[in-house]
Amino acid sequence: MLSKPQFGWTDITIGDWTGKLSYIDDVPVVLLNAFYNVFSNQNPEVVCFDAEGMNYWIVFDLLDTIIITEDENCQYSVSRQDIDIKELSLELCNDIHTNLDEWTHWTAEYDYNGSVDSDHFNQCRKR
Repeated sequence: MLSKPQFGWTDITIGDWTGKLSYIDDVPVVLLNAFYNVFSNQNPEVVCFDAEGMNYWIVFDLLDTIIITEDENCQYSVSRQDIDIKELSLELCNDIHTNLDEWTHWTAEYDYNGSVDSDHFNQCRKR
């Protein structure tokens, strides 16, 4: 579901849909919270991601997932993926576990100027 994060970006794949996500959002935490809410409430959950020029709204439901993409020209597209939340949640957990060191540093590695925030980075590294 998520590629190894590098240089403040990660690829997201849901079924046959793919996109790129930026460090602007705490991607793994946002997704884990959404999945938890779907399982707990048995209702769809919407997450929004700012991909620096692209925006994604992802609607997670128990049986399928709908992705709405807004491109840099304010054009919209919709993709429906016939993949259930249980399968996605397992993929997400595996991807986070596989690249745990990189995800630990995901939001701490860069400040908003693109430089390393060494204090925050070192605190996360000790965890």
